Amino acid sequence: MKKIIAMFAIVAVLALTLGASAAQTVVSRGKSYDLVTQPGDGYPDTEAKLLTDGKSGIEDKNGFFYTSDAYVGFPAANVNDEGNFVIILDLGEVMENLTEFDVGYLNETNPRIYAPTKVTVSVSSTARNGEYTTVATKDIDEPTDDGQSKAGVVNLKLEQPTSAQYVKFEITRRAKFTNGEGLEIDPNWVFLDEISVYQGARIDDETTTPDSSDETSVDSSDTTESLPQTGDAGIVAYGLLGVVAIVTMIALVGVYKRKTEN
Repeated sequence: MKKIIAMFAIVAVLALTLGASAAQTVVSRGKSYDLVTQPGDGYPDTEAKLLTDGKSGIEDKNGFFYTSDAYVGFPAANVNDEGNFVIILDLGEVMENLTEFDVGYLNETNPRIYAPTKVTVSVSSTARNGEYTTVATKDIDEPTDDGQSKAGVVNLKLEQPTSAQYVKFEITRRAKFTNGEGLEIDPNWVFLDEISVYQGARIDDETTTPDSSDETSVDSSDTTESLPQTGDAGIVAYGLLGVVAIVTMIALVGVYKRKTEN
């Protein structure tokens, strides 16, 4: 009986360990970053902490999000020559098996805060100011008519994992446009509340095939295909949990039989 209990404990610990390794984790939380293009004075990020603190913008009593102190506001005048706001995140060390990226944004048109039209993610494992490889890009198509109020998140999922220490987010500002009344609108602001980098696969995605309609692009030259996929670990973990259940049942049946025989 003692041997059975010991076997149960070993298998359970192994299963839990592999199951934990299969879970997706946010590796950007609390990490430092550089605001290559600066936010506005009215909506600053003085200590460069707001975009990785895990806090999302919340709606106030009047139905607006932009008043939330979770947002960093980037004015149109501060875009670079390509029309982008640029943020470089430092993960602190080279991290492998990076699989997804999120950018939280605001589309609140009455105060002239418009969602960006595109997010591009590039990575580097060598130096902050070194050469970057673009791993994902995704368009954002939010309505621009008056009265819109939405706190959104754009997700960029890679078909194959990559490795990096530095992650560059390029946020493309919406250009001038003509509204339904024929008036030219010049979007004043882009508001962001969080940038996130994920390591490993989501449990519900481990055995699924990536959706080709996700509009992400991947540079296969910078992926780590030799890394074990977390989906395999998840399958092994579930299998071991099944073994644990079977061993437990056998042990209980054996104990019951011996008791009845005696």
